[in-house]
Amino acid sequence: MWFQNIDAVAKAAHWKLWYIGKSACPAELLPTMNPPGFGPLYGSYRQCNQWHTVAIAKINRLRPDLVIVSQEVEAAPGNLYYTSNQWRAGLADFFSSITVPNVHFDVIGNIPTISHDPPLCLNAHPDDVPACSAPRAKAINSYNQAEAEAVNSVGGRYVDVTPWFCSATCTAVIGDYQVYYDGYHVTGAYAATLEGVMSGALQLPASTDVDWHLSARVVTPAGGAALSGTTVLDAWTGFRAGVHVQFVLTGNGYHQTVVATAQPSLFGWYAHWNTTSVPNGTYILRSRAQTSNNGSGLSAGVPVRVTN
Repeated sequence: MWFQNIDAVAKAAHWKLWYIGKSACPAELLPTMNPPGFGPLYGSYRQCNQWHTVAIAKINRLRPDLVIVSQEVEAAPGNLYYTSNQWRAGLADFFSSITVPNVHFDVIGNIPTISHDPPLCLNAHPDDVPACSAPRAKAINSYNQAEAEAVNSVGGRYVDVTPWFCSATCTAVIGDYQVYYDGYHVTGAYAATLEGVMSGALQLPASTDVDWHLSARVVTPAGGAALSGTTVLDAWTGFRAGVHVQFVLTGNGYHQTVVATAQPSLFGWYAHWNTTSVPNGTYILRSRAQTSNNGSGLSAGVPVRVTN
């Protein structure tokens, strides 16, 4: 469910990304229980054990700089659950199996769980969204701390995604977005809004290619909008880490003149522009993204009218 985010971050940083995964088979080097339709009920998921062997060999053959782990907690054979210490040890064993020199590890923590099926809950309570919420303390996966300790022990990074879903309460709707696809997955639409915070959390180094061009666009205002007084400007870029975003204006003697510097937010970049700083008239507004190593991106122009 995080693939589109990590893929966008990797492309923007000019990193090569390999995806290696298997359903119902976490990275943990622990026996897990058969998922429905695979072998005897509550039996050992042998295909997962075989996949571990293949996946680890492939990772060591690829010799990556970074291995990012995202996994779901699975039961042990017999429908038994591992202790936190066992779960931590199983992940540590996976890290030990990667023998690439100087490899780094990131673990993306599990999302909070608010119900078995949040979309079904929303359908049943269309006028009572809080009914499909849960206190933060009850929604957090109990194995998150074990995974954080395991990756921290090898000098890696743990990405705690809880703040992306919860304040004191974890909810099924944030802003205009339905958050959950089901009890264990994020919707594609909400995941897309998290691309910026994901890039910041992973802290991938930017490309050293000075010709790197960021994708950028102005989201608000819409083309042809009449602006007066102080207005909110909203932009989007394909990458966040090490990026600086400004809004520039062309027209009436102005040529890509900076009118506002943007601040990052959960959903993009925003700024407040006092339109009285320029004469009334028609202009072209653009967002301009720059990196510390001279990479840049300029959005398509949005025609606006200043009418103070």
